[in-house]
Amino acid sequence: MIKKIAETIKKNLEDKKENEKIPWKELAAAVRRLISRYLTGEMQTTDINENLELVSQLYRTDLWEEKLGKLDDLEELITEKIKQFKLTVGQAFNFYEIIGDEDKNSIIIIEKTPEIIDSQHEVEENVEGQAEIEEEPQGLGEDEGLD
Repeated sequence: MIKKIAETIKKNLEDKKENEKIPWKELAAAVRRLISRYLTGEMQTTDINENLELVSQLYRTDLWEEKLGKLDDLEELITEKIKQFKLTVGQAFNFYEIIGDEDKNSIIIIEKTPEIIDSQHEVEENVEGQAEIEEEPQGLGEDEGLD
């Protein structure tokens, strides 16, 4: 049964529509936020029964990007997207593992961006530092002499 659900989900991922109001990538990000904010960690303040329907937990507007969270028909769109799978909260992580590739890739890009910026900044500092060093007079300073 679970294998069949996974195959159906993967098929839906392949049938991407350009004008989808809720792309799979955004759904994956919302599931990831649900897991990290409400289902794991020490900060977990809400006890959510793992047998509840996952779809009902995804109605939380704080899980969505602002533009999607403000949609009047958000609940209806989420329901249309995943209700057929009849997933429970306990299956959220497995669901994310299936749909989360694009979301994971965007996280990797975001995580690497500061490194790129930092390395560019270091190069600029090194270039500026070299320029300053080259401007200093060559030779011995006043305190440096031959004894």
